[in-house]
Amino acid sequence: MVSVLVGTRNAGEARDAAAMLRHPVPDELWVELKDRDLLPPDVPTPQEAP
Repeated sequence: MVSVLVGTRNAGEARDAAAMLRHPVPDELWVELKDRDLLPPDVPTPQEAP
């Protein structure tokens, strides 16, 4: 599973959520989430992908 879309109430919200998936997540965010213990250290992040 790559992503889950929850909480959309109509087609417009689903389209908006799908459009947001095209925006890149900065690598620094993943580092900060791990630094703040919001992600376990062993969770793979995009920059760690093969």
